[in-house]
Amino acid sequence: MKNILDKQIPKGAVGIWWLGQGGFIFKTFRDKIIFVDPYLSDSVEKKDGLKRMVGISIKPEEVAADFLLCTHDHLDHTDPETLYRIDKVKIFIGPSSVVKHYKQLGISAEKIIEINQMKEKIWGDVKIFTAFARHTEDSVGYIFNFNGITVYITGDTEYDEKLKEVSKFKPDIMLVCINGKWGNMNYKEAALLTKNIDPKLVIPMHYGMFKENTANPKDFIRYLEKLNFKGEKKILESNECFLYRKDEK
Repeated sequence: MKNILDKQIPKGAVGIWWLGQGGFIFKTFRDKIIFVDPYLSDSVEKKDGLKRMVGISIKPEEVAADFLLCTHDHLDHTDPETLYRIDKVKIFIGPSSVVKHYKQLGISAEKIIEINQMKEKIWGDVKIFTAFARHTEDSVGYIFNFNGITVYITGDTEYDEKLKEVSKFKPDIMLVCINGKWGNMNYKEAALLTKNIDPKLVIPMHYGMFKENTANPKDFIRYLEKLNFKGEKKILESNECFLYRKDEK
């Protein structure tokens, strides 16, 4: 966490860290820090016997952020063992089922904002729009605008033609699930959606955390090439810091 806090983000850029699974951290050049779907425990192993294959790089007690968002109420996205130990986040955001968990964990109502599909919230230079997702009843994807850089994170979702509507936002960056199990797109469907949305950069996610629920990101990249996708493709290492500079694109 200290490395993230100390990291200087230049104007026209955004810093991205992948926590594994669907979890990401974003940092803007104005030092706003945003967490999405942080899974920082081994609660899934305790409940379902699935062992982590990715280490926990940030202890929940160390998490410090302006915003923390969860896309839906599954354990590896809205994790009580992570959330109840976090006390240095200013605003917690999510759809109604996630908000219910926030309240049950004792998070102050003053810190909670409910935001369901197809809604927009603006906090200064951070804009958040909730996109359609086909997974649980009120799952969402998130579209962020960080000082002119648009980032789309699908969250967990099956393939659906309605997902293509995100193309109107003209994302600079798309973070897309590829695991193909338990209510998510497979790598071919994810590649087809990416081709249709046409971001400048795509990063695959939601693989490598559990051996029972993973995929090979290189298959996704190869299929994108078969579809003649012209944008940049990036496979992130867990906990790697990737700096996206829009002025270089």
